[in-house]
Amino acid sequence: MSDSWIRVPKARLGTWGHHIDAAGYCTWWGFSLIELLVVLAILGFLLAWGGVYLVVNLDNYRINAATRDLIGTLHKSRMTAIRNNAETAVFFDPVNGTYSLCTANGDGEWSTRGDNTCPQIVRLASYASGIRYGHGKATEAIGESFGADEISYTANRVVFTSRGTARHAGYAYITNDAGQARAVGTLTIGTILAKRWNGTRWEAY
Repeated sequence: MSDSWIRVPKARLGTWGHHIDAAGYCTWWGFSLIELLVVLAILGFLLAWGGVYLVVNLDNYRINAATRDLIGTLHKSRMTAIRNNAETAVFFDPVNGTYSLCTANGDGEWSTRGDNTCPQIVRLASYASGIRYGHGKATEAIGESFGADEISYTANRVVFTSRGTARHAGYAYITNDAGQARAVGTLTIGTILAKRWNGTRWEAY
């Protein structure tokens, strides 16, 4: 940091006289042009780095939020089936990028969603960051395959019985624009599982 010295006539000291020495000089502290350029360069680097960090963490936050919500919906479906002593189901719709919690079936077989009562419908795109069905950068599925539409459940649905078991085992895979991948699914005994792709393999979420 550099400094410059400015001669201030005593007649003009006024109320600022206490800042000036006996000889009538006042010291003003400032920065040189080179120092300012260095500071601006450092600030620019920090802002750029912070922007990248924020985007990456925002993508991670959003896909984790979508994962937690799907886990919660499956738990809610299972507990509703047990509490009401009646089957419930979660339908996965890869075409529209949604999933639905349905609490009563119309045809008795859960063959279609249209004749069921579905009080909860979640749209994956609402999480932003390109959240959608997909396996992203994951190179291997959990089980035999990812499924034709990134959902390995039979007929893209999981049905919970009044005992809390699931008619079929399977997974629904979700990803984002960064290629991060999550898998949420169930075992036939009713256990709900969630996994994340760590770059080389699936691990517990």
